Amino acid sequence: MGKHCEHGWELIGEGGLKQLFVAQEIALNHHERWDGTGYPNRRQGNMIPLAARVAALADVFDALTHRRCYKEAWSVEDALREMARLRGKHFDPELTDLFLELVPQLQGQHGDLDAYLGVEARKNDFIKDRERIARELKRDLASFT
Repeated sequence: MGKHCEHGWELIGEGGLKQLFVAQEIALNHHERWDGTGYPNRRQGNMIPLAARVAALADVFDALTHRRCYKEAWSVEDALREMARLRGKHFDPELTDLFLELVPQLQGQHGDLDAYLGVEARKNDFIKDRERIARELKRDLASFT
């Protein structure tokens, strides 16, 4: 588990696409902590790339608010309280403040956050292209059987 950041960096970089550099930064740095106690490189503060700091908030929120084999899902309110407690330790303080404002606003406007984010993600060109490629690969593979 502790090596998944480096493995993600390497896997994303194997294609050699410069456009995926931000994805590599996220993969490598999303477990770094604002106070420098994270991994794999113990980066702290603004030394952690901005995209990774944003992804860390989303990653922890997702982990807290969804059931896992080792825990039940937390309520959105409990998750936000925990994230507020980790402000300046795990998370960038300014981004945490924005996140703590944004999530209740989105929840108030859209209700079910998972449903809303799922619909919005499907509008993303990257997701559309990925789904198109998957369909074409299935069609091409079917011609071999």
